[in-house]
Order: sequence, then structure tokens, then C-alpha cells
Amino acid sequence: MNLRKHLIEYSFIAIYFGILIYFFQNLGDSFFSKIIFAGALPLFYLLWSVVHHYFEDRLTLSIFLEYLSISLFVFIILLTASTL
Repeated sequence: MNLRKHLIEYSFIAIYFGILIYFFQNLGDSFFSKIIFAGALPLFYLLWSVVHHYFEDRLTLSIFLEYLSISLFVFIILLTASTL
């Protein structure tokens, strides 16, 4: 395992999440924008995890389904929280 490579990858996803959270807090009351945010965060997480595991030669159907289920769960939580 290359620690430097993983540090760069995880830093990238942390920065992306930070940027999205910043924009989410500054969107105001636009429901459409909050739906886009609620979808963008888990979608990026799913795509990032698939690419990460693909390049590590560890991508299997069970890993994909695991990340898909987590992404859907996060989407539902974010969408519900943004409508309250």
C-alpha cells in the first residue's frame, strides 16, 4: 500500500466534500439546489470509490453494491434533512 498515493486520494475527496458542504450552507432556501447537492455528494462518493477500487484491482460486485447502498442511504438522509 502506497501511503502517499492514498493520502492524495483521500485529501481530494475531503476537499471536494468540504467545498460541497460550504456551498450547501450558502445556498439559501433553494430546494432545487439542495436536491442537486444531496445527489452530488453521494454520486461523487460512489464514483470515487469505484475508480479507487478499480485501480487497486479490488473492484467486485459486492464492493460496488456496498458503496451503492451507502450512497443511496446518504442521499436519502441529505434529501430528508434539506427539506426540514
